[in-house]
Amino acid sequence: MDFKWKKIMEAVGPAAALAFAAWLLQHMLEQRYCAARARYRGLVDTLRTSTQGKRREIIRTDIDMCHRRVMVMLHATRIGMAATILLLLSLIISALDTALKADWLKILGAPGIMFGLVLALPAALFVMLETVLRKKPGNAALAGAVALDSQP
Repeated sequence: MDFKWKKIMEAVGPAAALAFAAWLLQHMLEQRYCAARARYRGLVDTLRTSTQGKRREIIRTDIDMCHRRVMVMLHATRIGMAATILLLLSLIISALDTALKADWLKILGAPGIMFGLVLALPAALFVMLETVLRKKPGNAALAGAVALDSQP
């Protein structure tokens, strides 16, 4: 009986590492999504207050940019969640395959690992796109708007 557990652990180890990496990716995606959404909500709240003139236009431009960032990170988070689910299911299937010795489980588990890994790539590409959007000049315009408001 002890021998079977050792085989299960040997089979599950690599899949567990992939699942853990997917979980870390998902955690990072959620953090970036939450940060982009908080920035977006803050700008919308600022726009709703008594903002007028040039500053209002600059904030509106920044809101549009932040909305794009939020949507990009929302897509990245959804894709990352699908990748994480596939890799976790593959982890479970790997353990069942070792315990039950059913060949059909190998046929089911291998595509899950492949699709999970393939889905991690577009999620990472969305993060790269969000980074580019974050560094656009529109975000620096808000600092100029504050300077405009401070002038008499």
